[in-house]
Amino acid sequence: MLRVKDNVDLKELEKYGYRQDVDMSFSYHKNLYLSGVEIFIDSGTRQIHELYHPEYKCEFENLKYIDDLIKADLIEKVED
Repeated sequence: MLRVKDNVDLKELEKYGYRQDVDMSFSYHKNLYLSGVEIFIDSGTRQIHELYHPEYKCEFENLKYIDDLIKADLIEKVED
């Protein structure tokens, strides 16, 4: 499972296009409309969730949509 590191202020995610979800104040999200992917980050657990919309014709490659967070060293892989 991937999660945002504990030492990262979640406001930092806004620099990468993530916005705090007003309806779901416990999460940050980023919509990638052209690829049909939504990324949600739970503010409590800091877990990263990807939701793929099958109506879009694209190849879903895990991690490619959070590559910017990986490069910035903001996330970590933890045991489930």
